[in-house]
Amino acid sequence: MSDGGDGKGLALRAGDQYRVMECDGEAILIEVLGGTNNPYFTSAQFLASVSGFRTAEKPNAE
Repeated sequence: MSDGGDGKGLALRAGDQYRVMECDGEAILIEVLGGTNNPYFTSAQFLASVSGFRTAEKPNAE
């Protein structure tokens, strides 16, 4: 995991742990373990950019 911020108040640092509470497409609700301002809404794209979060792959359109 690397350091990063989503520009909306969520800052994650290397070593932080989070729990995904809910997913709805690109919108993700997380709890930062040990954080004081939980929960946070963020994007799947942001989480994937700073951690091992896997985004859902879109099926091929025909």
